[in-house]
Amino acid sequence: MKAGTFALRGELAYRIGRNMSRLEDPYFTPEDIFADQTLNNGWPGDREGRAMLADTLLSRLTGRESAHLARFYRLMPLNELGYRGPVLAPRADEQQLSGHNWLVRALLEMYDWRGDERARAMAQAIVEGLYLPLRGKYRLYPVDLSQRVVGGGFGGTQDGLTHQVWITSTDIGCAFMSLDCLSQYYALFRDERVLDLLREMLEVFSGIDLAGLKMQTHATLSALRGALRLYRVTGEEHLLSLALRVFDTYRRQGMSDAYMNYNWFDRPEWTEPCAMVDSLMAALELFDVTGETEYLTFAHRAFYTGLGHAQRANGGFGCDTCVGAPQTGDLLAQRTYEAYWCCSMRGAEGLVRMAEHLVMERADGVEFDAYADGLFSFPWGKAEVEAAWPYEGRVSIALTGQWKGRRLKLYAPEDAVLLFDGRPLTGAWAKGFLSAALPQEEGTLSLAFEMPLEYRGARLTYGMSIDYLVMPGIENDTAQRGGTLITVHG
Repeated sequence: MKAGTFALRGELAYRIGRNMSRLEDPYFTPEDIFADQTLNNGWPGDREGRAMLADTLLSRLTGRESAHLARFYRLMPLNELGYRGPVLAPRADEQQLSGHNWLVRALLEMYDWRGDERARAMAQAIVEGLYLPLRGKYRLYPVDLSQRVVGGGFGGTQDGLTHQVWITSTDIGCAFMSLDCLSQYYALFRDERVLDLLREMLEVFSGIDLAGLKMQTHATLSALRGALRLYRVTGEEHLLSLALRVFDTYRRQGMSDAYMNYNWFDRPEWTEPCAMVDSLMAALELFDVTGETEYLTFAHRAFYTGLGHAQRANGGFGCDTCVGAPQTGDLLAQRTYEAYWCCSMRGAEGLVRMAEHLVMERADGVEFDAYADGLFSFPWGKAEVEAAWPYEGRVSIALTGQWKGRRLKLYAPEDAVLLFDGRPLTGAWAKGFLSAALPQEEGTLSLAFEMPLEYRGARLTYGMSIDYLVMPGIENDTAQRGGTLITVHG
């Protein structure tokens, strides 16, 4: 649902509020960001872009503009071509390209929200000055592991190497992050030059051995979302096939048992909520495109088990261990309390996109893809939700307005009990959803089902302890993940 058509309450509203509050602290102000002469330690456009994108999305969702958002536009220093950092042409710094992905996306979200011509002009200048000169150069990107440095810290750094025109990073593949912003730019403005660049980038990206090159999962999943966005614009089936293949590779070789990412494929050293957000969004988008419930189930687990654990008490997000990987064992623990330089800002979009995907208006009624307390408005009436989800399978939906004959579709197991004003309501179950037509205009729908905890790869010690758990889904994807399920009896 679009921002402005619903008002959240409860835990999800609290998480969003805490994150928005954290992002109004001094570190995230334009004054602090633009005073940093290192340009976020060699990532021009990145910190300011993530902050602006978070502020824009949270402001649009909550209806309260961030305290800093307007000043970013007023204070931002740009080079003579209209972007951040040095002019390096004909060379290309993949960290500069990656960082500007978030800045361009912030500008495009502002334009989409408010029709802000200043934001559009700034985005256009970055595309014209920084990205379009790279046509023909992505084919020179080094995709052989022998040409790369396998290493790097939490923030990623230039690796000290130059390959033809490319200045490369320890965050291998971050040059492809920009498939995200460029696909959004093309979707809005249909610039055929941008489409040419996108096709070149996707041609190279599709041929990369992701695990063999030790690609950064954050960049990979952002690139996947770029391919999906372009698919939704052009309808070209090979783009959907690419997205499905990359997502499957991520599930098999880039993700922990707790639905958190490895920072690099086949390198389970730590997790990164930035990539968890990408995996959540990719799963939701794949569900929208394919209608396959396995992707919605994945999104639930990525959000509640993965991203939910990574959000800290101060509202920011931090890195954890890659639980279940042979190199790191079975203990889910913090690696760093908060990745304030990236993940605390990036986490905002994960919270916002989950909120927007709770309830979907359909031609014949409403589809509930997840449950959170709130008031949701439609042209024909309102739905007020109270839910114990995800801790218990109890949901109450008070309906007012003109609901008779409209169909409600509810994400639930087949044996869920459905009542309307306390009386059984017959529904049909298929592919993870229970659906039923409403017998009267107003009333209260009640949904109830078991919510057993699923223990995966658990380690038992004296006195029985469980190191981590996975939130259950409506459909079990254990076979796809290759994990193990252990039933624990006290």
